[in-house]
Amino acid sequence: MADNQQSLANLPVIYSNNIRLALSFADFRLIIGEALPVGPIHPPGTPLAPSSTPPEQVDRLCIVLSPDIVPQLISGLETAVVAYERTFGPLRKIPNIPQVTVATPK
Repeated sequence: MADNQQSLANLPVIYSNNIRLALSFADFRLIIGEALPVGPIHPPGTPLAPSSTPPEQVDRLCIVLSPDIVPQLISGLETAVVAYERTFGPLRKIPNIPQVTVATPK
């Protein structure tokens, strides 16, 4: 395995489907989190129905960045999005639909 692949394989991974930003003069804080569905669990074989309960926002990690590095981060992300869309097609738009909670097998 190449050196960079080996080092990536050893890094902890945190899933995120939610990000918030906090600013101060001295830093940018990226609060990495997860929106978790709440509400009733639908048993297998029953129709799915939207939940009226908003998802629970759970913060998982805070990354603190110097303001000086943020433009490099933005540029890197823009380059990555272009490469992603060239390879896999356009990113999906976030739909405006209610959440659905599905039962998980036991």
